[in-house]
Amino acid sequence: MKKLIEITLVALIFASFSANAAMAADTILPEPDDRNCEAFLDTIESEYPIGSQQNWMKENQDNANDLLGCAIKTGRIHLWMIPYYIAYMIEFIISIIGLVSVLFVMLGGYFYAWGGVQEDKEKGKKTVMYALVGLALAALSWIIVNIIQTQLTG
Repeated sequence: MKKLIEITLVALIFASFSANAAMAADTILPEPDDRNCEAFLDTIESEYPIGSQQNWMKENQDNANDLLGCAIKTGRIHLWMIPYYIAYMIEFIISIIGLVSVLFVMLGGYFYAWGGVQEDKEKGKKTVMYALVGLALAALSWIIVNIIQTQLTG
């Protein structure tokens, strides 16, 4: 009975996180704002000739996801965009890792709070400890990715 309750609790927590993530976006790829992507890319290519398009990304960091989304949507992907795509995907993966570690902190707290037997309390402590280590590693990896991205694109 206790295992059934644990499984149900984990499933409910995971389902609530999954539902929020699914409602937030239809895709993991960057979504452009409502704009004409062809005209947007034509404008950037006319204002910034070949070899200087990265200057646009440096000047317009807030619109970088719009550019990446429009490039995917229209199929006009260029080699100079690759570091930005990689950084976008790594940040997405790091956010998923952070979400999973928070889930396991909650699960460990459940094990610790409701564990009547000493082994269950120990299991809860270890789960929380490992989840917090994972959260710290995810935060550290986010910092490292941002430093590397700044060096590559700066």
